Amino acid sequence: MKDHILLITDEFREQSEDMDDQDLTALYAVVSELPGVGFFNSGPIAGASQLHRHLQAVPLDTFTALSHNKGISPPMDELMHKYRDELLLSGRASRIKELSFKHALFMLPISPTPTSLLKAFKHMLKVADCDEEDCEFNLVMTSKWMFLVPRAQHIASTLHSGDLGINSLAFTGCLLVREGPTDREATTDSLPIPSQILEAVTFPI
Repeated sequence: MKDHILLITDEFREQSEDMDDQDLTALYAVVSELPGVGFFNSGPIAGASQLHRHLQAVPLDTFTALSHNKGISPPMDELMHKYRDELLLSGRASRIKELSFKHALFMLPISPTPTSLLKAFKHMLKVADCDEEDCEFNLVMTSKWMFLVPRAQHIASTLHSGDLGINSLAFTGCLLVREGPTDREATTDSLPIPSQILEAVTFPI
C-alpha cells in the first residue's frame, strides 16, 4: 500500500503483549498529525505477520483511491459519526446496532491524555468481550474514534477468490487484495458482500 507507515519499538516487544499508554499515545499522535488512520493487529489470527511490536498508519488521502465515493475518510467513518454525540456525552465505549459481530466503539475527546487513552482501551476490551489473555483483536484509531474487534479466525474463505487474510483495515470498510501477474485477483462480483466477510472472521453477538 502506498504511504504506509510502520511504528516499531526500539527494544524488542512481542506483538501479542498488552497495549500500553505509550503505544496508544504514539498511534494517536501519528493519526492526528497526518491526519490518518492507525491500526494494530494483536496476533496472527488478527493479521499480524511479525513478532516484533509494530503499529501501522495510512494517511486519510489514501482512502481517496480506495473509497467508492471518493471521500477522504475511511468508509466506516460515516457509520461511526452517527454515534459521536451520544458516546462523547457518555464517555464510555459501546456496541452499535448496525454491526452483528462483537466489537467496541469509543469516541475520542480533543487531545486525550495517555491515561485516558489506556482507560478507554481497557474499557473497550470488556465491552467487546475480549478481556481474556488469549483474545486477539484488531484496533483501528482515527483522531476522532477507536474501534476494537475480537477475532475468531484470520482467513475468510470465498467461493471464487479463495482464502482472504483479514486484518484491521477491513474494519475501516476497505477490503484490500493483492494485485499482480502471479497474485489472485478478487473482483467485486466474485466476493461476498463485505459484511459477510467480516462476520466470517469475528464472533457473533
